[in-house]
Amino acid sequence: MKILFVTHYAGLYGANLSLLNLIKDLKKRYKAEPIVLLPRRGPLCKVLDKENIEYIVSYHADWRVNNNREGIYGIEVALKWIIARSLNKPVLFPLALQQLNKENIDLIHSNSSVTYIGSYLSKKLNIPHIWHLREYGKPDYNLKFVYPLKYVKRIFNQSKSVIVISKSIYKYYSPIISKNILKLIYNGIDIRDYNKIFISHQNIQFCIVGGISKEKNQLEILKATKILKERGLTNFKLHLIGNGSEKYIKELKHFIKTNHLQQFVRWWDYQENVQPILKKMDVGIMSSKKEAFGRVTIEYMANYMPVIATSEGANPELVINNFNGFLYKVGNAKELSNNMEKLITNPKMIETLGNNAFNWANENFNMEKNTYEIYKLYRGAK
Repeated sequence: MKILFVTHYAGLYGANLSLLNLIKDLKKRYKAEPIVLLPRRGPLCKVLDKENIEYIVSYHADWRVNNNREGIYGIEVALKWIIARSLNKPVLFPLALQQLNKENIDLIHSNSSVTYIGSYLSKKLNIPHIWHLREYGKPDYNLKFVYPLKYVKRIFNQSKSVIVISKSIYKYYSPIISKNILKLIYNGIDIRDYNKIFISHQNIQFCIVGGISKEKNQLEILKATKILKERGLTNFKLHLIGNGSEKYIKELKHFIKTNHLQQFVRWWDYQENVQPILKKMDVGIMSSKKEAFGRVTIEYMANYMPVIATSEGANPELVINNFNGFLYKVGNAKELSNNMEKLITNPKMIETLGNNAFNWANENFNMEKNTYEIYKLYRGAK
């Protein structure tokens, strides 16, 4: 089966990492022939080249945009938006469309709600389309639809199936997408790719991995760090791993400097392979104000790490209080600090909860189950 996978960006964050895992597993288990359509060159291209996966770079407009985008990228998105609305269709180079016409594609899989180019191509080429919704939009990335909701609803419901990655996402989209085509399939990772030896640290190592943004809410962890410092706790360190909004990063660094937290915090830039760092960590933190799933949450668990997460979005579907981690209310830095303190003062709890976390992830979020469920939808869509 030849499948066109459509992505709205060329980076290597959660959605595209999940896409890569899916493509590789489909090739291995079901001999699928993937082609990836992406709007620009970026780190994803390097990985696709390495994995010998065919791809096409063709600029096209998103139909969900973020008003807070900064600099040149914000101007680029705005221009695409204006052109797309004036033409009432995505911006796609004709050469790319001609190339796709020759590929004899069996099915189109859109990897995000941000672009509707997959739906457009489905109609243009008369090929079945499956949508994979990995984000809320407004609550997690401050995205809004370019078109009226009535039009959005019609486009979504033209798909053969719409995959959602959590019960929370299912509930969010069910008012505008028919429950007959909504399918809940949790993300999966290949647990066999992970291994961990428990290290007895004098200082407990906490980490948060991902884009640096207000929606990801890293400032709340720094506030909790400040509270722990004021309580006299010194045997811990927080690792912030990732890049993002320069404005927000400046705000975080100012908070660290003003509150003299330098000895408690280590900054890491974006890591193409974060696994060597995660092996040395003890506890993962998911501080997002509303997380659609949290691939990194499962990566923490695959590394035998308990997870402290907000009680919003899909987090309660992944993290069970006092079993594989702790939940806390968004905005309550004191509650977060209390959960961190439990693990700082009782390191044995880290190993107990960490073992539970690994077993839970292996049973519920493994790659084999994820790929099988999605391939079943492919077979039914033909």
